[in-house]
Amino acid sequence: MLQGLTLQAGGSNDSIGDLVRREGWCLHQRLQVAARPGAAIQTANRSGSLDHWRGLVAPNMPGNFDNRLEWDGLTSSSAAWALEPPEPATPLKPDWLPLLDGLRQAARDAAPEPAPDVVAGAENQPLVGRGAEQPFVHVWRPAAAWALNCLRQRCGDLSPELQLADSAWLDLGEALLERFWNTADQALWVLFNQRRSPGQMLLAHLGASGDGKGEPVHEAYDIFVAELLESGYGLLLGEFPVLGRLLAMLSALWLEGSEEMLRRVAASRATLSQHFAIDSAAPLAGIQLGLSDPHRGGRAVAILNFEQGDTTSRVVYKPKDMRVDGTYQRYLVDLNQASTLPPLRSLAVASRDAYGFMEWVEHSPCTNDAELALFYFNAGRTMALLYLLGCNCSGVGTAQRELCPC
Repeated sequence: MLQGLTLQAGGSNDSIGDLVRREGWCLHQRLQVAARPGAAIQTANRSGSLDHWRGLVAPNMPGNFDNRLEWDGLTSSSAAWALEPPEPATPLKPDWLPLLDGLRQAARDAAPEPAPDVVAGAENQPLVGRGAEQPFVHVWRPAAAWALNCLRQRCGDLSPELQLADSAWLDLGEALLERFWNTADQALWVLFNQRRSPGQMLLAHLGASGDGKGEPVHEAYDIFVAELLESGYGLLLGEFPVLGRLLAMLSALWLEGSEEMLRRVAASRATLSQHFAIDSAAPLAGIQLGLSDPHRGGRAVAILNFEQGDTTSRVVYKPKDMRVDGTYQRYLVDLNQASTLPPLRSLAVASRDAYGFMEWVEHSPCTNDAELALFYFNAGRTMALLYLLGCNCSGVGTAQRELCPC
């Protein structure tokens, strides 16, 4: 995507910003620039990078590689330029840069946390306690909290159709925290281990009592976190500049997907009431994420928990077309009516435009041999049914892993 991408004429005083912009300019975008009609592409000295690329893609038929370049409107010179563009060609303001600037400023504005679970100003750390078991969570809480505040501002018009409890907002923020640490965890460990001595590593494991049983010594960790925040993640981005674009894109996709989900839930209150008996005024008290692999720009399945008096009603939100799911469940109903065997469990499905909701099934283990026998009997029936419908039950992500006979 090249929207908002312009080329700079000169340098900048922000050395980390320049580095992140340059290294975050991915090859796909560089090739798009090189293929523009009339692009002034100059390569003073051809390096071996293009030959290496050609050798990897078409080691025995280099002409095929050159043909592929030509199909995309490229020449060997323009492709070589894209591999190693000159400094002045670096994008001045890629569309992800303002979001990264916001994340970095949030880190600078955050007071360093002297120790886990110690907060300097609760108003600055709304996610305190979330992700406490994850490594380097103190590094990412300020950035995730800033992004969460952006989301709340974007969704300020959803009330009264959708009332979100603070716990639901924090669930969303924790999901972004998880994306941050999953993306940057290894880079932070490399950087952290480079900056602490073997003696500090030993003391951290021995703990304050020196016997390995007490509270870990985290002085080196506290200093490391403080330096990262004070530098606006510059300490990290200086070593791993590509992370700048990744962190910004993660945040952008999280914002887009979270806002989309909340607006869809707000617009579906009547549907939720009709299909799942969830009162239209019931607040959304919790959002459980991380249940499936993300698809279509980081979107994923979520379990929505609505408070209804002393009880909690759950429904599964799926950001995909649910018409096939609904048809399959109706087919189960027809099959049960025509069969004398114990009925297969059918689930309520509400299909909307490119998304939908499904009844939540609570896990319940078999308690005796009769239930276990029925489980496997229904498993076989379900597999046979899917086979008749033309489903590949041996494929990854299909019934073999997700089968739930009831």
